[in-house]
Amino acid sequence: MKRNLIVKSIVVSVALSALLTGCGSTDNENGDVQSSISGKAVDGYLQYATVCLDISSDGYCQESEPNVQTAIDGSFKLDITPEHRANKNFDEAMLLIYGGVDTDTGKDFIGKLMSPNDGSAMLNVSPITTIVAKNVQKALKSERKLTREQIKEKIKQARKKVADALDIDEDEVGLDPVERKINGDDKLIRKVLQIQKSIEAQLIAAKISDRDFKEKIEDMYEALANGLDDMEEGDVGLDKIFEKAAGKDKFKEVLRGQKPEDMLAIVDKISQNIDDAFDDTEINDDLEKIAAISRDDMEKIREATESGDLSTAIEGIVYIPTNDWLRKFIEQDLLEIGIKPTSALVNKLKAVYKNDIRAGVLLNKAEKLKESADEELRNIYKRILFLKEKSEKEQEAEDAKYETVVTVDLKALLSGKTLYVVDVDERDSSGNYALSFEIEALTFNDDVTSVVDEDNEVTSLKIDGNNIYAYEEDEDDKDVLTFKSKTEDYYEFYAEYGEPVRFFKDQSTAEAFAIQMKEKFEEIRDYFPDYRGDDERETSSEDVYEDGEPSQSKSPIKVIDG
Repeated sequence: MKRNLIVKSIVVSVALSALLTGCGSTDNENGDVQSSISGKAVDGYLQYATVCLDISSDGYCQESEPNVQTAIDGSFKLDITPEHRANKNFDEAMLLIYGGVDTDTGKDFIGKLMSPNDGSAMLNVSPITTIVAKNVQKALKSERKLTREQIKEKIKQARKKVADALDIDEDEVGLDPVERKINGDDKLIRKVLQIQKSIEAQLIAAKISDRDFKEKIEDMYEALANGLDDMEEGDVGLDKIFEKAAGKDKFKEVLRGQKPEDMLAIVDKISQNIDDAFDDTEINDDLEKIAAISRDDMEKIREATESGDLSTAIEGIVYIPTNDWLRKFIEQDLLEIGIKPTSALVNKLKAVYKNDIRAGVLLNKAEKLKESADEELRNIYKRILFLKEKSEKEQEAEDAKYETVVTVDLKALLSGKTLYVVDVDERDSSGNYALSFEIEALTFNDDVTSVVDEDNEVTSLKIDGNNIYAYEEDEDDKDVLTFKSKTEDYYEFYAEYGEPVRFFKDQSTAEAFAIQMKEKFEEIRDYFPDYRGDDERETSSEDVYEDGEPSQSKSPIKVIDG
């Protein structure tokens, strides 16, 4: 579909965000009414993640639902009220966990973990329970209006399928894998990491973008759950689950035509490498280091997708131990923020963090660089701060889309109005970086069923509550804007991924905003070019300033294509 102009305005959003009831009460197995749900969020442990019981079944946590944030050790407790239990969707609701930080990597957790609610007071949530939940959801879609006991039976059946496929006991499905590891049994944590890391590696091989990664991880869990139903007696192992999933439409859709044999080879290699790491007595008690091994594997795959030599990269995924873990952690943090980890740069950072040998040390303790005498290190601090602020604003916008909002009369708000948007273009006609801002006028018709731009191109619209759906030809292929707020100067909406989009009431205000954004954007670009869009470039710190002023074409940091 040709990008319509109302959605074309979303291009500016990145700069904006960066800069500026029926079944009654449910009883647990002891016959007690379920008044709370406690447990752990485990990938490694996920701290500061959002947890809720998704009674609305929209895949997000809302204020009206039982919700809480996980503690530093991944623990949580949800309070369940009689009003929650009285909701007609309560028995089908899934426990959701997303966001937060993975303590094994020190990085933001990208994905969504789930567990079906069987009425128990204790429910741990992990990649294993996520496959169970997706299998239960499939069953609930095919058989509507099930009783509470029938739903519990579906959950029990799904748990048995997963347990049999992974060669674990049924009562192990919902246990805390990290706690089991601490107590001497690493079987579950191996499987948890093998599931999640295999999915992530396959998505990297398929060149899934950052903004789509979380959604596609969820789709992959759905594909695994679908494949689970095709497992036959004697089919055991994660490789078999992925093999069955590879025949499903969801799997093929997510992985964009990748060769199934390559995708299954990735699972074999990632799983074997994790096993080898756990079998290494030097590091098998340190999940941070084992996670770092998996991250190295994924970087090999990422590099291979750029060269087109994926099969060779998969063959090269072998366990290689190291004694310099601080170097490994710093290298991976630099890659996370799009900076090539040169030996000289890593050595400088090692000198700063020599007493902090942990995963994510650079990301979580960037303040140490703030007052550094070294300009290159100060610029790294600026980049991390910039990316964190951008991430926080995007997450805030994403969460706000699913909060209870005051309904606005969008038809009355927009009827017959001409509003102005700022259109950002980062490339010239040859594809070279050339930042430009233009003001576009959009005129809505009286009943807000269409909008016309300055070139008389028409975009069809449909209003549904606080949402505007925009499309040009195919009504099934549409973009959505969700009303956020209005000010004296503009109306603000959220785009599909939570980015803010502003419609200004007069042209002069839009122009002033464009100038402000251009100045801010150029300032950021001077130090931190968009490593996912720009060509690789490298300069020294001495090259950054010309006649005492920041160069408009040079950066002190080598930035690589992500």
